[in-house]
Amino acid sequence: MAHKNFPISIKNTSMIPDELVTSPADRELTKVYKVLNYELMVQNNLTVRHLHEMQCDLQHIFHSWADIPDAKNLNFNASSKKTILAIHMALQNASLRKNFTNSSGLTWE
Repeated sequence: MAHKNFPISIKNTSMIPDELVTSPADRELTKVYKVLNYELMVQNNLTVRHLHEMQCDLQHIFHSWADIPDAKNLNFNASSKKTILAIHMALQNASLRKNFTNSSGLTWE
């Protein structure tokens, strides 16, 4: 079950897209407190690539925000090879692996 009210830590604030921090409240949340919430991610159409570049923990993202079993609520558009490999590594976690399957029903092993 996704817990979309849990914020995700941002480790690399220099990679936060400029369009994300348009309001003072968003700037404080992302730049000062170094966290991102689900609503802000959706509102700004952030991709998993953005999240990876901001060095957000992909395991936390999948555990807290992704809808089981396919994570269709996350935006994977324009993912780089590095992002895809990071997603693959995150899904090696035993608790995540059992929750997420691809369209053929195979697990991410």
